[in-house]
Amino acid sequence: MRKYLLSILILCCGIVVTAQKSEKIKISGSAKNNKGAKIVLEYFDFHNNPKIDSVDIDKSGNFKIVSNINTYGFYRLLSGDSKILLVLKPGEDIKIDVDFNEAFGLLKSKGSDEISQMIEFKKTEDDYKAILDSIYNLFQSYNNQGITEHNLSLQEDFAKTEKDKFDAFAEIIKLKPNLLSNLIFVEHLPFANYFWAYDTVCTSLKDNFSDNIFFKELQKKIIPEKHINIGQVAPDIALADTNGNIIKLSSLRGKYVLIDFWASWCGPCRRENPNLVNVYNKYKDKGFEIYAVSLDRSRDGWINAIHKDNLTWFHVSDLKYWESEAAALYGVKGIPFTVLLDPEGKIMNKGIRSQELDLILESVLK
Repeated sequence: MRKYLLSILILCCGIVVTAQKSEKIKISGSAKNNKGAKIVLEYFDFHNNPKIDSVDIDKSGNFKIVSNINTYGFYRLLSGDSKILLVLKPGEDIKIDVDFNEAFGLLKSKGSDEISQMIEFKKTEDDYKAILDSIYNLFQSYNNQGITEHNLSLQEDFAKTEKDKFDAFAEIIKLKPNLLSNLIFVEHLPFANYFWAYDTVCTSLKDNFSDNIFFKELQKKIIPEKHINIGQVAPDIALADTNGNIIKLSSLRGKYVLIDFWASWCGPCRRENPNLVNVYNKYKDKGFEIYAVSLDRSRDGWINAIHKDNLTWFHVSDLKYWESEAAALYGVKGIPFTVLLDPEGKIMNKGIRSQELDLILESVLK
């Protein structure tokens, strides 16, 4: 239930770009599986998608576009109803190979840092997807055979590989943070754990793309997070529990505390609760506590879910749904969302689930 501000799909629907002096753009290359004898280059405007050029594709699939453009932004190559997203700058001389049967479509590139990074990112994504699919298929195979002794190990392998994937994505962004295509790629990262990557992209693009509406959305997403960075003391919360008593988050200092933003109506939250119960029972007598903040509107629904899911930790709520003051304070964009605090009340981690929480607590509560 994460709320993404950016996606490739959104970018394909409308883009605000940065105007520059008009210069020639040269794009030459080969196209596979084209849907006709012509290839079209267009760029995006929120209101329309003006065509830049239309050129012939020869029998071998080769094409060459030479046109004037004055915007550094998002463009598309079109063949029939197939579309391939590009990021172009005036003055570039680019060679690319494309396949119009592929959703991503970019195969090879020379002469464009933006397109080269797009291809590198997609290759990294595909490489890790193959590994993750292999682990998942093995997990399913064992389950189907009733073999469960390998499940925990496979789950740990899956979680580690997924983290490695995110680290690889973040490293690509870190090496060239000033590329506009990072507005697409950074959204592949879990916001809470990779806030620094979002902040880096925002800072790097600010001078050249401050008028871009999607940059502005990214900026709005980041601002609330500035005061809940890892290492900072968590802002205090003081809300009523199910009996109407005010419980302060700061009253739990001296323990490792998981702030858990959830709601009775949130399916992923309810599915995660049994796992969280197991972790809580394992560490509650060793210096661990949970402070659960509900985004419910219905008091009865909230309390019933607590009892039904056997949640025996601290529960608070202002019953204001998405208008929850605590959720706004912590920049919550979707639930479940968690923040782990150390005994001094400092933020250790954000956006973690029960499996990662278990591993962290195992290391600090030996």
